[in-house]
Amino acid sequence: MLKKFKEYYKSFGYNFFSINKRLLFVDPLTIKKKIFSLEKYRYLGKNILVSGAWDQNLRDVKNSKTYKNLSNLYNNGDGYNVSGFEEYYLKKIHEGDPFNHNGTVLSDPSMVRWYTNECISLFESLKKGYDQEKVDSHIGVSITRKGELVKSYNGRHRLVISQLLNLNKIYVCLEYIHLDYYQAHKQYLSPKKSIK
Repeated sequence: MLKKFKEYYKSFGYNFFSINKRLLFVDPLTIKKKIFSLEKYRYLGKNILVSGAWDQNLRDVKNSKTYKNLSNLYNNGDGYNVSGFEEYYLKKIHEGDPFNHNGTVLSDPSMVRWYTNECISLFESLKKGYDQEKVDSHIGVSITRKGELVKSYNGRHRLVISQLLNLNKIYVCLEYIHLDYYQAHKQYLSPKKSIK
């Protein structure tokens, strides 16, 4: 049964790398949407099968601030546009609303420069390919009730940079499958081997 499930997802361009770790090996460009305001859905529980409306508020990845800002920094591969990238974050400081990057507030120009260097470093690292052994947490994805693979939590910078660099494949971690989708496709997954 698990083999049928893997074959089913291969037809969408998704390859399971390790079912135990819930890792998929996917083309980053297949992830076109992200869950908007995921914070309130961040702790849906340990079970991978989740019902509810968490998949009803989707946004295009390419319309996100992260995508726009990193695209500006990358400058279509024509050298890094540091001043253009930093302008947005310096403006946020000036407006009294500094950007918060995973708990680190970019409250002064030196912090903005640190963040810029972190992003450039991530670009340079991913240019060498996505090495799943070198990351602490993987890009989080979930499967909606319609079967769409969407960005959920963790790794938004890695996903966007992978897309901007046109990487062929990246590792992502399957966090949730909508229960409605599972119910409609459970013949592909044996209950004894359900992903948890």
